[in-house]
Amino acid sequence: MSEELVDACRPNSEIKRGRNKARLNVFCAISLAFATLVVANYCASLLYAHWQFDSNSNGGLSPRTLEFLQSSQGEIRITSLFERSNPYRKAAKNLLKEYVEAAALVPGLEIKATSLAVNHDLAATATMMRRFPVQANSIVFEYGQQYRIVSEDDMVNTEADRQWVDEDRPGKKLLLFSGERACTTALVKLLHPMTSAAYFVEGHGEYDPDSPHQITGASDVSHALTLNEIAVKKINLQQSGAIPQDCAVLIIAGPRTMYGPHELEIISSYLAKGGKAMILIDDAYAGGLTAVLENWGIQVTPSGNSDLIQPHVSTTLYGDHPITAQLKNTMTFFANPCRIDTTASDPIRIESADKPKTTRLIMLSSKDSVRSQGETVNPISIAAASEIGGATLTGRRHNTRLVVCGDSDFISNAMNPKGFAGNTVFFLSAIEWLIGRHGRPAS
Repeated sequence: MSEELVDACRPNSEIKRGRNKARLNVFCAISLAFATLVVANYCASLLYAHWQFDSNSNGGLSPRTLEFLQSSQGEIRITSLFERSNPYRKAAKNLLKEYVEAAALVPGLEIKATSLAVNHDLAATATMMRRFPVQANSIVFEYGQQYRIVSEDDMVNTEADRQWVDEDRPGKKLLLFSGERACTTALVKLLHPMTSAAYFVEGHGEYDPDSPHQITGASDVSHALTLNEIAVKKINLQQSGAIPQDCAVLIIAGPRTMYGPHELEIISSYLAKGGKAMILIDDAYAGGLTAVLENWGIQVTPSGNSDLIQPHVSTTLYGDHPITAQLKNTMTFFANPCRIDTTASDPIRIESADKPKTTRLIMLSSKDSVRSQGETVNPISIAAASEIGGATLTGRRHNTRLVVCGDSDFISNAMNPKGFAGNTVFFLSAIEWLIGRHGRPAS
């Protein structure tokens, strides 16, 4: 018999019972699925979210921070004081959990973290504010009798290209929370007091080591210097009138306007007295530094007379030098570099007639350097190092060291994420060599 005939022979009551049973089964299945979804979301809420603490990381602490913690010892106390309504409170609390968990894996290192709600934990907050000059929405780091304070302004990126949305206020975009950099910097200053200082020259459109801006900022390499226990400072030569005594290396990163005669005299005199400098220029006329560099055997060739260089280039061709020893099989990237040649020259105003030793550091292959007629040429140098002879040869207490690169963009934040690690390695290796620490690996 067909199904239609079977249904026709069945009583109406039995048919209704079957239909009701089917409806009940469907309802139970939907209810079970909904309950499973609710339970799953509740369980997920028990696990703290991994915010993107660092613009170069995909969650959790960055490799550099982990490396620093692994080399540290002692007991550190961290206290965060945030208002409950502050949009960064949870992100800061979770960041401190990351530090605690990472420290637990390092023998001899202990980090204790406490998170206070300013408007709720009144007694504890008042105690902290009496002990330290701290305000709400800040983090206090203690190590023995020393302390460092990280404010809310230190933990947010005001110039970030990327921002995140406050889920409690749809459509309201907030600044990117980048507290790891500020917190790790505070820890470095607590555990490893800076013995060397790198001064970035400012006042002529140079890259700003404090700025997180992707195009004009160099905060990524600045942070890398801090992790290498090198203090980062800025100097305006026109205002200061001299290079400070604690300057271990002077960094001129991409001047956009000309230095005045007095400023050039300061730079030239600093080098003649055994100074250390890293100069990044984008053309032969940048800052008016050409004459200063030629005194040390380095020549910047004007682009109109040089071999044509592609706008954006990468290379693994390096000279034989302590700076490039760590760059083997590591690629570096540059934007619109200019040619840097080494020449024979006698520095001015030095105690000895000893000539500087110059070395080509970074070269471009023939595929990146083509003459206007289209013929291939030998590798072109875009970075070089110069140093005066050793103390045994010159009798000088300190020896001049100089690194020149025909591109300043390579230290920008845009060109120093993980995919451009070679740029950071080159920069740090150059700084380490300049200050006499080239035996250490650049991190």
